[in-house]
Amino acid sequence: MTRYIVHETLKIPFSQRCKHGAIFEWEHCAKKFCKISNDLAMYHLMRTYQEDQVVLKVESNSGTYYFGIGLKDCDNITLKDLKKLYKDGTWYVYTWAA
Repeated sequence: MTRYIVHETLKIPFSQRCKHGAIFEWEHCAKKFCKISNDLAMYHLMRTYQEDQVVLKVESNSGTYYFGIGLKDCDNITLKDLKKLYKDGTWYVYTWAA
């Protein structure tokens, strides 16, 4: 699966995707992506594969990327591209909805 497929799938409301079984194993009906600071995103990104699994999303001019869900096209991102996402991107963490 690619980041593009994940992004297009997530555009469809959760309740509608549930009816057709098109939800991801990491998704939960009471969670959503909430905006966080770039520094906090980097902190979580560096810990992604150590303890608790954290799902992150970053939106930038070059597209939307997802971390912590096992996408090869995101997990194998270059350091140069990651620095650009840190500088120019808007970061989100998948957490309990308010």
